[in-house]
Amino acid sequence: MSGAELVDVLGSAIQLTAIYGVVNIGFVYLYRTTGVINFAQGQMLMLAAFVLTALQPLTGVAGGIVLTLGAMLLAGLVVYYGFARLLGGKTELTKVALTFLLALGLTQAAGIVWGSGMRSVTIPTGGYLRLAGGLVPWASVVSLAGAAALAFVLERLLRSTYLGVQMRAIAEDESLAAYRGMRRSALQATAWAVAFLCATLAAVVYVERAPVVLSMSAVGLSAFPAAVIGGMDNVGGAFVGAVVVALAESFTAVFLGGAVANALSYALMLAVLVVLPYGLLGRRPSVRL
Repeated sequence: MSGAELVDVLGSAIQLTAIYGVVNIGFVYLYRTTGVINFAQGQMLMLAAFVLTALQPLTGVAGGIVLTLGAMLLAGLVVYYGFARLLGGKTELTKVALTFLLALGLTQAAGIVWGSGMRSVTIPTGGYLRLAGGLVPWASVVSLAGAAALAFVLERLLRSTYLGVQMRAIAEDESLAAYRGMRRSALQATAWAVAFLCATLAAVVYVERAPVVLSMSAVGLSAFPAAVIGGMDNVGGAFVGAVVVALAESFTAVFLGGAVANALSYALMLAVLVVLPYGLLGRRPSVRL
């Protein structure tokens, strides 16, 4: 592999890390604050991308992104108060099943509104960074830095602020948190709104490299192993896991093909869990006797 080819593969890995990283930040943040593993995160990304395709022609790229963030923030609140609030007190299996139901509902809604055709969004790349004869889009570098900054900010929020302590307390024991005067609905609605915002940011990165179609929601399931590898109780781990999976998939796709690369992330997840059951940065839960 030449230096230019290596840079091209690394450029692809950078972009994939940004996508997986932001998707998984939404996964892990929602799990840390509500106890829900949301398998509709990919559908939320898909919905944000379609909304952006509708708004961009009217307001331009920057305006479209801002309005899409606002629309998806509102969508997060609507989904919580109209649907996700029902998850409180349910078993883990019921929660998972209901998030799959949410995924199906979002897919059907997008199909009804926008159809099954292909759409596109033009995101300026901002030029290219030339390394060893290869080209890396500056947009990918900025997206990667943004994903890392987002993971750091949300992890600090959860660990170092009173709001974060309240959110984690509700995820641990809703009844006890409510008894201590914590406003469960408001805090969990905020968590769902943040998850929708993460999905929107991931959509902005995704549409730079691929068209907008209903099937793009599969990126949620592709990104999920990275969240598990990093550790489902650590937002920063979501980003670390994304780096590991994106590098593995990018190089595997070059040498062994895309089909093998798609399966590799789940094989890698299983291998990590055998050695580290809580992921690379996950922590074993403490049990008080």
